[in-house]
Amino acid sequence: LLDDIIGSLVNKLKNHGMWENTLMVVTSDNGGPVHLEESAATNYPLRGCKYSDWEGGVRAVAFVSGGYIPEHRRGKVVENSIHIADWYATLPALAGIDVHEKESESKCDDDERVPPVDAVNVWPLIVGDFEEEGHEESGKIPPRNEIPLSPHALIVGDYKLIWNENQNITMAGWTYPDYPNSKTGDGDIYNQSINCSTGCLFNLVSDPGEHNDLAQLEAQSSRVRSMKARLYELRQGFFENDDQGQDSCPHGYNDNDKDLKCACWMAVNYYGGFFGPFQEVNLDCDGYGQQKSFSRS
Repeated sequence: LLDDIIGSLVNKLKNHGMWENTLMVVTSDNGGPVHLEESAATNYPLRGCKYSDWEGGVRAVAFVSGGYIPEHRRGKVVENSIHIADWYATLPALAGIDVHEKESESKCDDDERVPPVDAVNVWPLIVGDFEEEGHEESGKIPPRNEIPLSPHALIVGDYKLIWNENQNITMAGWTYPDYPNSKTGDGDIYNQSINCSTGCLFNLVSDPGEHNDLAQLEAQSSRVRSMKARLYELRQGFFENDDQGQDSCPHGYNDNDKDLKCACWMAVNYYGGFFGPFQEVNLDCDGYGQQKSFSRS
């Protein structure tokens, strides 16, 4: 079904002469769940599942297509890692916008508690700038070499550290190619655990299934120490929004339709047809952070 839908979109763009100016990004957000009530999926041959820091939970497939892709890059495979958040910096960069620049200082600025944007522009990686002969000698390195996954997991280059001083790492099993089947138990994968209280280290290039813990090897001791120190440093800046805010829609916005959700009203009347935050929003600013005159009728 997904193939058919994407095919229909591509055909429409081609029929309207828009395909050559199109960049299409298709990406998954995470690995498959293993709970049967979530329509369990296989992540074979990777370890773990959705909600975990194992590769079965965080390694996702993606591809880009469209006439905007340079001809010499079509059909190529990019082996380097990126984070899904990097599209936030990459797509605006193609339009000449740097998301790291702060355009103004006004009451319309973002909440000061929110950390700076850490997405990176990965377009140079996609078009092959880091596959040119001699790029290493020139000092070029891929834009994304570090991916913090959670307070307990960090990827740097080819290696992943998983480290939890307080409890075992769960969801540590491997699904099989025909998972789930009639013999599958609901906790078969989820309830498996491993002790990574001093750190577990895996080479994701030679061992993407995370079978071989390298942390106890003397040759890897300095890497484990440096990655633990870096993860500890990154933990201090992690941001998680657990606010219970108030809807920002004007009073009476749904008098004529009680089923109308504030998020939908804001999308149509505030963000110009796009979904965005709908709680604790300053309605004196438009959806792009600029001052505006706003009708609440």
